[in-house]
Amino acid sequence: MLNAHDFCSPSQLDLRYSCPGSVRLQRNLIGTGEAAATDYATEGTKKHDQVREWRGKPGSPAEVPDDVVWVIGKVIELTEKYSTIPEAIILDEYQIDLSDLGISGGTEGCRVDLLIVVPGRKAVLIDYKFGVMYVPRPKYNWQMKAYSAGIFRSYGVSEIEVLILQPNTSEEFMVKTDFFYAPEIKEFESQIKEIVEKTKREDAPLVRGAHCSYGFCRSRGICPLWRDAYLSMPTHMTVAAHLKNIGPEQRRELYENLVAAETWCKKARATAEMMAINKDIDIDGYEVAPGRKTRVWGRDEEEVAGILITLMRNLSKQTEVWTLKSPAEIESAIGKSKLVKDTITPLIVFKEGNPCLKKKGLEQ
Repeated sequence: MLNAHDFCSPSQLDLRYSCPGSVRLQRNLIGTGEAAATDYATEGTKKHDQVREWRGKPGSPAEVPDDVVWVIGKVIELTEKYSTIPEAIILDEYQIDLSDLGISGGTEGCRVDLLIVVPGRKAVLIDYKFGVMYVPRPKYNWQMKAYSAGIFRSYGVSEIEVLILQPNTSEEFMVKTDFFYAPEIKEFESQIKEIVEKTKREDAPLVRGAHCSYGFCRSRGICPLWRDAYLSMPTHMTVAAHLKNIGPEQRRELYENLVAAETWCKKARATAEMMAINKDIDIDGYEVAPGRKTRVWGRDEEEVAGILITLMRNLSKQTEVWTLKSPAEIESAIGKSKLVKDTITPLIVFKEGNPCLKKKGLEQ
């Protein structure tokens, strides 16, 4: 599904506005497997589908999580306001055409979660965000501005009310609302065209900042502003000595470089280990070995609990066993005497750990 969305799709515009060069880097990821390595949207897509399925039905299935139930409630609240207006249109997953702004919808892109339209008068654009990360309010949100531009042209409305519903954030930011009107929407169109054009330039700049995270930039693994952050680390003196000799702004830069380098190194190591374990690559001197075994209860829950209760009584100990603490936790609570060992050993089985990468010749 790599080409299901344009590089400058509405959901990516905030990132492209802040870092035009990110498109150039992301193009280089195609075919490497990196661009599709993590699908941040999988869980969110499932929840969007649940809202669409259940917003018009009474009740909700038990498996629908609380955040989805909250969004469904808000959506019903909003749609009921327009239920008495005969000409009102309610559209789920409405795909808009933004090709004149330089944005191709592809097969999945440019879709509004929920749109309520009173043609020629007003539109209500509702977007669901199930993540916990920062989301700019509509008037600072390029995704909402792009959707509004498409809706404005399609339905000839004079105003657009935009709501972002984000249940998994602090209460004051769960509902963010702004209104857009014709003059500013026209301005959005020219601004969006400019954002798209800037990403196409060979010298489009790379910019590191908070947008790299909340914009879910897929190019951080090859971005020199992240990957090469360690090059600015001091090597001629200890970090402590260096910190004492630089100012607060330089300390901030150093600290952010440390965080960036650590993030890149962790991801790089995890990628190398995953590829070796999957037999995509060989690493000289290393081999794939079984993970560390763990001890788990190998009998029925009630049987284990009954035996442990009897053991506690014999030892004059009191501890809660019905939660079936692990063997290690039981030993920590009542010790490792011969009686304890003889009692719990027959109840234990060893569970193999996940495969891991280790140096040849080293014991696990």
